[in-house]
Amino acid sequence: MNIISKGEAAGAIVISVILAFAISYLVIPILPSFYAPKSSIQLSTVKANSTASIDTNTNTLTPIPGMSLVMTTTHDSRLVATFTSPGDITILPSTSGRIQWIMCLVIAGIGRQNTTIGYQTQAATANYMQLYESIYLRYETGIVSAGTYNATVFWYSHSAATQTCFLDLADPTFNYTRTLTLESLYS
Repeated sequence: MNIISKGEAAGAIVISVILAFAISYLVIPILPSFYAPKSSIQLSTVKANSTASIDTNTNTLTPIPGMSLVMTTTHDSRLVATFTSPGDITILPSTSGRIQWIMCLVIAGIGRQNTTIGYQTQAATANYMQLYESIYLRYETGIVSAGTYNATVFWYSHSAATQTCFLDLADPTFNYTRTLTLESLYS
């Protein structure tokens, strides 16, 4: 029966650690590229801090100013579009009914994600009201072919209010911004 001394065991552990280090830091980086996973991200972002406004009389789909991106991808990939912005709803005195806006994050020819922002009053408001929203939209596609894609954020009113009300996005006074991001993810 062979018995290993403590010194031999310690030496074996040290050699194992050195070999593991050598393999992970010296050999793996020089392996052919087909052993390494291939993935990449292509990213485009647009920001605006000027105020964009819409009122309850705008009932046609309208692009939000400055919120459009074009990206040309070189690989089949998934596209992920996100839109964020602070929202400021102004409700005038004597307003009643539904105050509502629809926001749509669209990747042209692929699809869209919608959200609704608004307020409902049963009786006429006695005072001026200010409401604040944090707006977040995200749309992720399945795998799409390499090509050129356009992401745009639209909005329109779907209101039935007795007074004209307003939704403002971003505010340069407070350095608030609205942001649209488009990512191409492939592996």
